[in-house]
Amino acid sequence: MSSAAGGPRRVVLSVPGLSGPPVGGGCCAVGRDVLLEEIDSWPGLLALDVDTERGTAVVLLTPGHDQSLSSALEALVDRGVAATVTDG
Repeated sequence: MSSAAGGPRRVVLSVPGLSGPPVGGGCCAVGRDVLLEEIDSWPGLLALDVDTERGTAVVLLTPGHDQSLSSALEALVDRGVAATVTDG
C-alpha cells in the first residue's frame, strides 16, 4: 500500500520464525523487540507493526532511504533473521 507520490510508503516484510520464542539471548536475541529496535535504528525507517502470528512486519519508508532499508535487512540477517520485502 503506497501513499501519495513522493510521500512515505508502507513496506511489508516477511519475517519467518517470529511466531516462536526469541532465538539466542542477551543482545543477540531475535524476536519482536529486536526486530523493532533494528528497524527503528536506521534513518528514514519506522517500524509500524510486527505480527508474530503471520510473520510480517510493516515498515514506513521515507523517500530517499531505500539504502537504509537494504542495510537494515542485511543487519537483520547478521542477527539470524531472514526478512524480505513482500507485496503485502
